[in-house]
Amino acid sequence: MCTVDCRTALFSGLLTCLVISTHPLGHAQAVDFSWASDLGFAKGPSMKAARMGHWQATLPDGRVAAFGGHGKGFVALKTVDVWSPSTKTFSTATMQYTHDGSAFAKLQDGRYLLAGGSANLGVPAYATSEIYNPTTKTFTLTGNMVRFRAGAASATLTNGKVLIAGAWWIHNDAHTYGELYDPITGAFKATGPLKVPRANAVAIPTKDGKAVVAGGMGPQAVPAYIEKVEQYNPATNKFKIYKNTLIGGQTGWYINQQMCMRAIDDQKMTDGRYLLIAHRTETGVLEFMLVTFDPAKKVFAALHTNPELPELAGGGFPWAPLLDNRENKAYLLGTSAVEGKTQKMSLYAVDLGTMTLTEETGQLVPSYYVASCAQSVVEDGRILVTGGTKDGSNFNPVANTFFAQPSSARE
Repeated sequence: MCTVDCRTALFSGLLTCLVISTHPLGHAQAVDFSWASDLGFAKGPSMKAARMGHWQATLPDGRVAAFGGHGKGFVALKTVDVWSPSTKTFSTATMQYTHDGSAFAKLQDGRYLLAGGSANLGVPAYATSEIYNPTTKTFTLTGNMVRFRAGAASATLTNGKVLIAGAWWIHNDAHTYGELYDPITGAFKATGPLKVPRANAVAIPTKDGKAVVAGGMGPQAVPAYIEKVEQYNPATNKFKIYKNTLIGGQTGWYINQQMCMRAIDDQKMTDGRYLLIAHRTETGVLEFMLVTFDPAKKVFAALHTNPELPELAGGGFPWAPLLDNRENKAYLLGTSAVEGKTQKMSLYAVDLGTMTLTEETGQLVPSYYVASCAQSVVEDGRILVTGGTKDGSNFNPVANTFFAQPSSARE
């Protein structure tokens, strides 16, 4: 478990894609990239568009797609930046609609659903939805959601339908309701109400065909976090409170969608459990802990490493672990504060067989804030990190990218 003083934590990545950041380090002087000589980090090619708050996916052919989000001036984006491992550059694809803060789910046939999102300035406004087919590289219109929404949880159930739950803000009652998307008919239908209105939660399918909805915050960030876990039952189309706390016997722990701007499928380990990171604030100190979710037992549990996650001065672990199931490893990007600079980044590896935690060689001090970014493990084992913000706000995103290069990817 890692602890950090939350007064100086670089943690705006949890909120900046939907609200204006009040990042305490927002006026720090920017500096140029300083690269470790051991190639632990490497500068990547620039995207075609500056973006932040976007979803990201590694596609079957090795390409990496960064979908939507918002660009300069907090303007919602209709474009996708697609990185090619063969050309090592980005190209641009165009969606049917803008999608900033949309629901995002990987369908059972490998296509992706993007549903709804915000208009400019992060204001939830859209119910329009589409499907991306990575084989044909095309976007196809599908039905509209019942309620316009942004900041919703989403997961594909065992029956192939997609649960979408909750929303940011209270322009309508989407924060209180969910809906179910049927990829066969292309239609959405409303679910019963959530027991706890929430935004930026995480939805995870369970083995019995149901789903849990966990974490997030109130629809206007009040409360700042939600501990209660709900269960959705497609047979009754209703939610019920399943657990009062994320981790049995412990209070204060919660998870947040914006720690993981990838489809929940990317968090599934080889043993079928899902790997995430939880956090809580105790007496002014922000703590981090790896957690697993067992879809058969429907239980969240602490996952302890040896040694435990380190304390990082003025920082922490603001993003969900990245899985490389071929290596049976998980990777964590950690941040720590550096006086007069944006932040210092380090990479940690977890051997999921032995649970041994090691710090990879090399550190990175970027010239911008790596917040509201997205990350993916690419086919050669490196980690591609895209986007961020020049000044810690939503109005000045960057087109920058970099690779975090685990030692296994350099061997």
